[in-house]
Formats: sequence, structure tokens, C-alpha cells
Amino acid sequence: MRVLDAQTHPVRDKIKDALVALSLANLCFGNAWHCLLDDATPGYYFKHAITASHLIALTANIALFALLFWCGALLVRRSSDWRVHFVGDIALCATLLVPFEFLRLHMVHRSYLLRLLPLLKHPWMIYIVIAVAFAAVLRWHRLTARLAKIIVAFCFPLAVVTLTKAGLMFLSVERAPLVEALPSAPPMFKPVPPRRVVWIIFDEMDQRVAFRQRPPGLQLPELDRLRRESFAAINAYPPSFCTRISMPALITGRLVDDTRTAGRDELILSLANGQEIGWSRLPNVFSRARELGFNTALVGWHHPYSRILGAALNYSDWYPNPSFSRTRAPTFWGSMSLQIRSMFPIFLTDFVDLYRFGLESSRPLVADPRYGLVLLHLFPPHAPAIYRRDTGQLTLCGTRQATGYLDNLALADRTLGELRRAMEASGVWSNTWVLISADHWWREARRLDGKLDHRIPFILKPVGASASQVYSSPFCTIITHDLLLAILCGDIHDAQELPSWMDQHKTAPPADYTDQVEDDISL
Repeated sequence: MRVLDAQTHPVRDKIKDALVALSLANLCFGNAWHCLLDDATPGYYFKHAITASHLIALTANIALFALLFWCGALLVRRSSDWRVHFVGDIALCATLLVPFEFLRLHMVHRSYLLRLLPLLKHPWMIYIVIAVAFAAVLRWHRLTARLAKIIVAFCFPLAVVTLTKAGLMFLSVERAPLVEALPSAPPMFKPVPPRRVVWIIFDEMDQRVAFRQRPPGLQLPELDRLRRESFAAINAYPPSFCTRISMPALITGRLVDDTRTAGRDELILSLANGQEIGWSRLPNVFSRARELGFNTALVGWHHPYSRILGAALNYSDWYPNPSFSRTRAPTFWGSMSLQIRSMFPIFLTDFVDLYRFGLESSRPLVADPRYGLVLLHLFPPHAPAIYRRDTGQLTLCGTRQATGYLDNLALADRTLGELRRAMEASGVWSNTWVLISADHWWREARRLDGKLDHRIPFILKPVGASASQVYSSPFCTIITHDLLLAILCGDIHDAQELPSWMDQHKTAPPADYTDQVEDDISL
């Protein structure tokens, strides 16, 4: 009876299917149009500016998938086999999982619903919803499919808004991919500097979880080995609770209260003294190292370091946060591919690429004796988890759960070992100061054991052989800027001079932190 009714008004039904197909395709590409068309997503965090090819790729993807969905609906309508209709109903409901994941990651995360329904934030909640929905679809597949079509049809105006805004933006953007304009780095100075520092920031590494109250079963042999031959501060506090504030503060040596973007090439810093100034306009640890005659290098992520600090760096490269950048590529076909992949954020290909980029770019820099100051701002142990301790392998199907942080912490430890071996192989390990620290603590540590600690690691290996030293006075790691310059200037020669220098120059920890986890832009 259902098939006969569907054939009564074939033209009208085809139009209805077409509208539903277009709306569904638009919903499936929510991650893509959110990153490309959302005015609240600043271009500062993207490596590639929006171009015509990105917008055409988005339109083409929506149109292509709308056509596929429409053809599928026509095949179902023309069939008299109940099994075809059953499979069609199941496929439609399963496809809705793609926009559901988009809503979970973006809309619910930024809304007041998160305070009322915090469980929606946890990935395992997805599996419960899927199980319940799957049981409902199997039992009432015809009813759920009709309900799904009504919901998708109700969202059709959103597809009109998406395509209209993409068209308007197409008329105003550049027609070719933009090559990132970088400041001209000065030429290298001395081939081998008299002193050398490698500064490694492991994003969101937590002092309590990594060292003070390490969970049973978590092995961090490389970090433990480094601590046994280094100066280790056990009461170090970061300048802020997030990357967007802490990294500018650490690099400039100035306490920063807040930041705001000013286009693709500038970040305005609200300093603790009330002054507002562009990050690129402030002297920083690299510009001052250059004035001392040292070659400098930086590899990082999230912040566009090359655009902000490139003039003070002999070498610089950075990788944008995949949560933003997974929809843009230099070419049309590359953008189409990334946008299709963005439909399935549970597969962490981009984050695995981010990790590999950081490691592959860092190895030659730490092993090159010509660089006097090297900063590596590396992704692990920040979420999502892309590593499994039990197998020792990277994974594309990671998690944001508490145990995933421990896996990524083990990955950070493994990374330190690879960098150490690279320096040992080139013969520079013994005459290189190595500082291991973090930009902020693990902000979701309560999910592990109900506890939260604002302290971060601060481990400084001096040149030559050294025994373990523990420094217990509390301080803010904003001191890092002055400490590194003191080492490069020769004011600090060995580990024995560190405690007294720290006592004289340390800054008190911040009185309070904004202890919260903001949206992805804050990091």
C-alpha cells in the first residue's frame, strides 16, 4: 500500500525527496560550513585563508551528496520489496548520526545545555544514544524514518542560508589559494653558538598526574630519566589556564590577562598592567636571542607563529588546530577531500598528522648545532587521544576520555625519547640545555580521580653531567623568558647556579585562574 501511495503523485514526491536530500547533505557537512562560513571563527587560527576553491568545494560536496541521497530515495520509492524499504529507513536514520555528532561537538558544547546535561559531552554517551536509536529503528523503522524526514525537512532553510552565504562570500574572496605571507627571517649568524637551549612545551602536561600522583600502570621512563639528571621544580605554575594566553606570555615574558584576534596576522594582548598591544610588536625571547647573535627556530601548533614571530626566527613552521583546519586545503580537490573527512570527526587522521608533523619537523632542529634557541610546542598529551599504551601504536579512533589523556602522556614521553636520541646521535645532547614544561595543566583531571592541580612540570637539564636537583619554591613559569636569556648570555653556567638565580628572579604564581574549559579556540 505504501508503494502505491508513493506513486500517486510522482512529481511532488520527487520534489519532496530532493528538498530532504539537500537539507540532509547540508546537515552532514556541518563541520565544513561551520569552519568556512561562521563569522565567529577567526582567520587567525587558519593556515590557509578562505578562497573561492574552498567555497566551490563546499557547494560541490553538498550538491554531490544531495544527488546521491536523492537517487537513493528514488530507488527506494520505485521498489516494491519491503527489504529495500527497510534498508532505506535504516540508512536514513544512520546518516543522521553525522549531524548529531556535529551538534554534540559544537552546539551542545557551547550552550547552556552543557550545564544541564553534562553527559552529552562524553563520547560514550554517543554509544548509548546509538544503541537506543538502533533498537527503535529496528522496531519502528517506518515511523522513525518518517520522523527523520520531517526533522530534516524542517532544517531545509539552513541549507538555503548555507548556499546563499557561500555564494556571497564567493563574490568577495580571492580566486586562487593564498601563499602564507611570512616575514623575512634574518640570515644565520655563527655556525655553532657557544651555548644552546632546546625548550619543549608539551601541551597540557600536568605535574600531579605525570609525577606527583601518577596513576598505577603509567610508565614514563624518558621523563623519569630526565628528572634524575636535571633541575626539577615541583611547584611551577603557568601564566594562564589556556594556550591562547600562556604561549604569548611565555614567549614575551609579560603577564597577559586576555587576548583577542585582529585579523589573520595579529593577536592583541591585554597585559597585566592594563596595556593592549599586538603580539608581533612586542620584543620576545627570540628577537632578544637574535640580538645576542643566536640562530632561532620554532615548531608549534595552534598559534600562527610564523606570521607573528617570523622576523625573529631563522626557521619557523606551525600547524593549525585540526578542529578548525580540516576543511581547507591549497587545492580544490584537496578541500573536497578534507570536507568529506570532516563528516567523521571520530577518525583522528588530522590529529595524527599533527603529531607526526611536529615530530618530523622537530628532529632535525634539535639535532642541528647551529640553532642556539629552539622552541617546540608539541601536541601531546592534549586531547584527543591518538596513542595506545598497550600496543605502542598511534590510533585513528582515539578518545577524549580520562584514560586517553594517560595514553597521550605516554606518547609525550615517547616523543621526548625520540628527540633525545636525535640529539645524542648528532653529538649535541651533552652540551645542550633542555627545558621541559607545559602551557597549562590538565583541565579535565577531575574526570580521572576528582582532583585538580594547577601545577605543571618544569624540568631543566643543564649541559654536561648533573645530579638531580629539586626546587620547591612556588613560582610562575613566566620566568622562562628571562631564564633562557640568562643561559644564552652566560649568566648561568651550570645547575648549581640555578636555585639562587630562581630565588632572585622568580614571579609569584597567579592568585587565581579561570578554572574552566572554554571552546576549542581557547585550547
